[in-house]
Amino acid sequence: MHAEFPGAFAAIASVRRIGVTRESPGWAFVSAIGASFFASAVIQLLAFIVYPLLFPPTHEQVIYVSPRVIWEGAGAMGAGAVAVRAGGFSAALLYVAFQIALLAAQIPARTFACARVAAFNAGACDWSVFLGQRWTLWFALALGIAASRWLAPREREENTVLRAAGAYGLVFAAFASVGSMLLFLAVLPNTPINSSGPFPIVTPTEVPLYATALGEIIGAVLAGVLLARRSLAPALLIALLLIGPSFANGVPLWRAQSNAMAFPLPMWVGMFAWLWSPLIAVLALFIAWALARKRNLLLAPM
Repeated sequence: MHAEFPGAFAAIASVRRIGVTRESPGWAFVSAIGASFFASAVIQLLAFIVYPLLFPPTHEQVIYVSPRVIWEGAGAMGAGAVAVRAGGFSAALLYVAFQIALLAAQIPARTFACARVAAFNAGACDWSVFLGQRWTLWFALALGIAASRWLAPREREENTVLRAAGAYGLVFAAFASVGSMLLFLAVLPNTPINSSGPFPIVTPTEVPLYATALGEIIGAVLAGVLLARRSLAPALLIALLLIGPSFANGVPLWRAQSNAMAFPLPMWVGMFAWLWSPLIAVLALFIAWALARKRNLLLAPM
């Protein structure tokens, strides 16, 4: 086959492989989260363009694949490949533990819904469904680990950009999970509910919203500090991938809300979290990058 298609094999061989530097399992774990951030954000942006073409909403689909499964799978593949290539299987195990922790953080929400909401789908309350719902992520992670050899080893250069994106992703996920757990463990169980009707009406709360926004800002600050020794380009890339998926999700919803400005302020803040939260995070990223870079320049002559 190589003799029959020499041009194709030559083109494949000429493709420059992505380089990853070997590092400690801890940093490799952070870099793996960064790889997941890059892969999932890029695929998510592409999915908004390609997905309606592959699965037109006006046609009945024989097989339905959620777009979230696609970009989460891409992120898991990138994480698995970088984790093993940069830090070995120890880093991959850390990433698996991280995903299990995120899954465990969803248990309070599931328990609350199954116990309080009578009309909740009984099948979704089955533990086998809960534990097996992320099988696509584990499968994609295994594919990424198997493909880790495709990444080229790189010397004398740290995985700074991956670390920065990973620090953002780690803090963001941690704060989002804590916010969700606070809501379903502390806030809602102590909130009066109206049991009339098929769904109890709970008092709305913005605990997860503000926890997620705070995590987004703190993560962006850490990313900016880690990028202080790099040029503006990596920070700009992370900023674009940070706001891109959020805007792609939020703008269509905003256009559908013709009377959004008539809503009260708390509801308005929640509706437009896709706008103000990533913008503040991007601003924090650039401020942290500029201040840390200035500090490095001042300390350089010493």
